[in-house]
Amino acid sequence: MRQYEKLWNLLSQTYVANQQLTRDKYLRSRPHDVLLEFKPRAIIKSHIPETVNVFEIQGVVKFQRGNEVVTADRLLEARLQDDEWYFSDWLQTVD
Repeated sequence: MRQYEKLWNLLSQTYVANQQLTRDKYLRSRPHDVLLEFKPRAIIKSHIPETVNVFEIQGVVKFQRGNEVVTADRLLEARLQDDEWYFSDWLQTVD
């Protein structure tokens, strides 16, 4: 079950600003990919001094796109803001 309304509430303010997102734009643009599994491989603390409580979570994602199951290396950002954890959108490509 896709609960993108709830996911919107977990996005960090920084991510929303960097992507120039609005709630409506985000909900309209959601991909049809279905997340099946995410296995973290590494959690890396940001080394940028201004980003004290920011972590990059790298791992392998498995998702369904139509009839195809895709596996890829991906990451997401976890950020502590106002004593709560917020995230980037699910799983950006790892270069």
